[in-house]
Amino acid sequence: MAALGLAGLGNRNDDKKLQYQSELMYCEALKCTNKALNDPLKNLDAAIRATIMLALFQCVHMTHESHQNVRVHLVGCMALIKSAIPIRSVPAMGIRGLLQLCYSLWIADSSSSGFLPPDEKPGADLVHLIARFAQVNVTIRTTAFTDGRESTGGIIRQLLSIDLAMEQWEASQQGKWLYKVHRHPALPAEAVFRNQYHRYCDVWTSRIWNHFRWARLLTCQKIIEFVERYPASATRVVSPIQLDKIHYTIQRLAVDVLTSSPTHYKHPRLTREHLDIIQTHGGAGAGAVGIPHLMFQLQVAACAPGVPYDVWRWALDTMETAWGELGMLHVKSLAEVLKSHRAGLDRSDAEVVLKIEENEDERGGHV
Repeated sequence: MAALGLAGLGNRNDDKKLQYQSELMYCEALKCTNKALNDPLKNLDAAIRATIMLALFQCVHMTHESHQNVRVHLVGCMALIKSAIPIRSVPAMGIRGLLQLCYSLWIADSSSSGFLPPDEKPGADLVHLIARFAQVNVTIRTTAFTDGRESTGGIIRQLLSIDLAMEQWEASQQGKWLYKVHRHPALPAEAVFRNQYHRYCDVWTSRIWNHFRWARLLTCQKIIEFVERYPASATRVVSPIQLDKIHYTIQRLAVDVLTSSPTHYKHPRLTREHLDIIQTHGGAGAGAVGIPHLMFQLQVAACAPGVPYDVWRWALDTMETAWGELGMLHVKSLAEVLKSHRAGLDRSDAEVVLKIEENEDERGGHV
């Protein structure tokens, strides 16, 4: 905790001495964690918390592009969880170990008379949907596409299929997975977007919903990008009605991400009385650990195609507030992504206006 606090203060004030002290404290934390890991099962909860805090330090200490150092600690957490269950260790950066853990638990469930916990099923189902999107996204990033080719239309179909599955996931939620939208005009506009907030059953449920939102936002964004880049392929696959629905979905989910923000981030403008009104409790921890996820989700929402300006502005203001409060470089670098995105939109708008004026001048000259 000392390393985190010193790093945040050092970053925010550009104080090299504090930054150096934070690195020394981080090294001490590594040593203490290493000792604790000699017998992690003795106090598994403390060992997991320690590795999570080490990962969080990397978010404070580095920009959002620096994933690898954070990943090292998160994979360490996976290994700790795996160590609590007697399964064989496997390679592949911990991914196989986590999958093996899942398979081992399913084997145990299959030989029992009980069902999988129904309240956890939506979260498990969503993992599969996000994995489908991630796989298609890798294909998009590593493949050259040509308009009119079957492979291009095939990718659009896959994205539409994933979006449909996500739509069905959203529509099927019931019981504890339902949430309510509340409006309170007295809440500060800087902390509560459009004076609205969500009330969830617990914090865990709210986190799963936000994972759904960013994943579907990116899925819809990819569909729009393919429609714009490859119109010949898109016209065979995407109808105008479907495209209108996708644009509407993007705007709705972007607003939902911002509306859910008070559940995950205690904005400094929120008083204790405000928090008593809006906060969701239980099911998972809150605090700084959830900030990197929320900031990524805000970035996805603010940079989604066609979202209103106030969505972008509010997301940026929240990021800058979090940066000023926490000194987390991860947050600062994501705020720069938002600024670059808006600058690009402004340039595009200026080019469109200039083109229109040139066309009008040409028509006037002919007259």
